[in-house]
Amino acid sequence: MELKAILTAIEVLKSEDLRNNLVMGITLLVALVIIIILIPVFILFNPFDSIKDFLSEDEQNIVKNIQANYGYTDYGMGNITINSKFGFPLENVKAVVITAEYGYYDPFNTGVQTKHTGIDLSGIHRDNVLAVEKGEVVFAGVQNGYGNCVELKHNIDGIELYTFYGHLSSIGVEIGQIVEQGYIIGKEGGDPYTDSNHGNSTGHHLHFEVRTSKGYGNDINPKEYIF
Repeated sequence: MELKAILTAIEVLKSEDLRNNLVMGITLLVALVIIIILIPVFILFNPFDSIKDFLSEDEQNIVKNIQANYGYTDYGMGNITINSKFGFPLENVKAVVITAEYGYYDPFNTGVQTKHTGIDLSGIHRDNVLAVEKGEVVFAGVQNGYGNCVELKHNIDGIELYTFYGHLSSIGVEIGQIVEQGYIIGKEGGDPYTDSNHGNSTGHHLHFEVRTSKGYGNDINPKEYIF
């Protein structure tokens, strides 16, 4: 009788262990499934919260200000979609057309050639304007003719180059700030009817320049760098 009782007790313990292991396994599986589902859902509906740990406090404040002004929830890092020496300065590349080339031309058919120091890129109004390469913000403000504009200084394999972004509807960076390639530095603008500080512009577009030194008059053909 004692042996039978011992064997019965062992079977009961085995059953309890099996049941406990089964319950623990199911619990872990359910927890794993919940985590796998919740993380992508959180990132999808809270994109800024998902990346803000990678941004400085100043960058987070800039993102929040732009979100408040324009109602966007997808601010932070833009997408570089062109494979070239530099990235492309507008996010929605497929919608962009060149409305004015770099170089000398006669825009009003007056017989007088004038130099256009950059290229004009027109796509989606108030599209994200992106830093084409990592650099330092050396100007962020208003200039005659260009309205709201930003100038960045870059070091490419020991060579100093500058990029310039004119006719912005808003500026999202400050002088002295270091930005990575693809960082959203502002919004495309230039619409004289809806954009403040639009500069000399008859329609929305981005005026983009590549320069060998800071400031106006140091331009080179930007198409050699972004196409």
